[in-house]
Amino acid sequence: MEKKKFNIDSLKSYCQINNMKTLYVRNILLDLWEVRKKAAIFVAFCVFIAVVLALRPGTPANLSAEQKKELADYNSQIEEYDTAIDDLKTSIEDNKKQVSELKNYVDNAIYMQIDPQNIQTSVVQYSLQTGGNVGNILNSFITYINDGGLRESVSEEDKDLQPEYWRDIIGAYLNSNIINITVVHYDAEKCARIMEIVKQRIQEHVPEVKAAQGDFTLTELETSQFVKADAGIVNGQNGHRNNLKNYEAGLADLRNRLVSYRTNKANYIKNNEPDFAPKAEESPVIRVIKYLLVGIIMGVVIACAAVMLRYILSDRLRSAADLRDFGLNVLGICRIRSEEKKEDKTDLPGGREDPFGDKESDRAETPDHDTSADAEKTLETAGSSLTFHPEPARAAMDIKVLAEARSRIRETNAVSIDLLHEDEFCIQAATAYTEALSEAGMTAGCVSHIMDSAENLKKMVEAGACLLVAEAGKTTYQDLKQHIELCGRYQITVLGCVVIE
Repeated sequence: MEKKKFNIDSLKSYCQINNMKTLYVRNILLDLWEVRKKAAIFVAFCVFIAVVLALRPGTPANLSAEQKKELADYNSQIEEYDTAIDDLKTSIEDNKKQVSELKNYVDNAIYMQIDPQNIQTSVVQYSLQTGGNVGNILNSFITYINDGGLRESVSEEDKDLQPEYWRDIIGAYLNSNIINITVVHYDAEKCARIMEIVKQRIQEHVPEVKAAQGDFTLTELETSQFVKADAGIVNGQNGHRNNLKNYEAGLADLRNRLVSYRTNKANYIKNNEPDFAPKAEESPVIRVIKYLLVGIIMGVVIACAAVMLRYILSDRLRSAADLRDFGLNVLGICRIRSEEKKEDKTDLPGGREDPFGDKESDRAETPDHDTSADAEKTLETAGSSLTFHPEPARAAMDIKVLAEARSRIRETNAVSIDLLHEDEFCIQAATAYTEALSEAGMTAGCVSHIMDSAENLKKMVEAGACLLVAEAGKTTYQDLKQHIELCGRYQITVLGCVVIE
C-alpha cells in the first residue's frame, strides 16, 4: 500500500480540535527529546560556524604600495565628504534653532502685533541731581533697562504681559540730565501696567546704583500716555519677517546641499571604492555576540523544523479517518486529554461531561455506527486521561454482533486484541476493551508483537478474530499493512479497530 500523503487541512483541523494538547504535540516533543544530543551537537556546530564568521578578517592584511596609496586617497576623499556632511548637519541644526526662535517671535512678540497707525505709547521722564558723574549714573540706568533688568522677578499675575518680549517695546534715551523711558504696545491697559512696573523697577534699582556711583537724587517729572503712528514700526516688523524668510531659505539650501553631498559620496563610493577597501568597523564583542545569537537561533530553529518535518511527512497514522481509508471498521476512539484540558469540559444533562465540544470536526471523527445514545467513559492516568467514545461496554456490543455474524468466530466466541504499538495508553485501552468483552460473555485477550512472537500469533489464530489497537502519531501505515496481510494469511478476521488520538 502506498504511503499516505500529508494533508495540511486535516492537521490544522486536528490541532484546533485538541487545542494543541494532544498526542501530536506530545510525540513531536518526545522525538525532539530522543534526538536532543544530536540537536545539541548541531546547534553547537551552528554556533561555531557563526563565531568563525564573526572573527574572520574584513580585508587582506598585505597590500602593495600602489594599493596602499589608492586606499589612502580613497579614504582621504571619504573623510572630506564626511567632514563636509558633519559641518552641514551642524549648520542645519543651528539654522533650525534660529528659524524656530524667529518664527516664535514673529507669531507671538508684542512688537510684531502693534498696529503702526495705532501705537499705544506711555512715556516717563526722570531728572537726575548729583554732585558726581552724571553720565555714569545715567548710563547705569540705561544699561539696566536695555539689558533686561526690568523683566526680572515679574509676579505671576503679570505673566500675561509677556516680559520676555519687553526688550523691543521699552526704550530709554538721555537728554542732558533727563532720562526718557518709552513703552509702546498694541493694548492701552497693558501698556500702562508695563509702565508702572518699569517705574517700580527703576526705584528699586536706585540703591544699587548709589552703592556703585555715590549719592544722587532721581526725581520723576512726568508720565504721559497717548496714541501715535510710526512708519518705523512697519520697517522693523518687515525686517523681522524678512529675516525669517532668509533663514528659512538658508535652511532649505543647507538641506539641499546635504542631500547633494550624500549623493556625491554614495556615487564616489560606488565608482571608486577599491575591492580591497576595509568595511566599516564594528565592535568585535558586539559582532561576536550578534553572530552567536544568530547561530543559536538558527541551530534551534533548523533542528526543530527538521524533527517536525520528519514527523509530519512520515507514514504515521494521524486519525481515525486514516483507518477508514483502509476499509476498516472504527469501533472506538480513545482521546488523550491533559488535566488542563479536562477543566474546560462542559456539563451535560444527567451528570455527563462533553470532552469534545460540539465542533463539526469532532463529530467527523466518531466511530462508524450510530452514537446518538452512546455514553463516554474516562480512565484517569497520571497527568492525563483516556476518554472512550463510545464507552468500551457499548463497543463490545458491536464487536459481539460482528463476531456472531461469522460462523468460525461464533464457535470460539473469542477475540484477540492486537496492539500495533505498545505503550501506556495502548495497554490501558486494550485492558478496558478486554474487560468489556469479558463482561459481554466473550473470551478476550491482549497480544502484541505478532510479527515476532509465535505464541501471540498462535493465540490470534485460535481466537479466529482480532481487534486492532492503533495510536495516531506512532502506528505506521506499514505496520497496518503487515498486520492485515498476516491476518489474511492465517484467516484471522479483522473485526475492526480502536484508535487512540
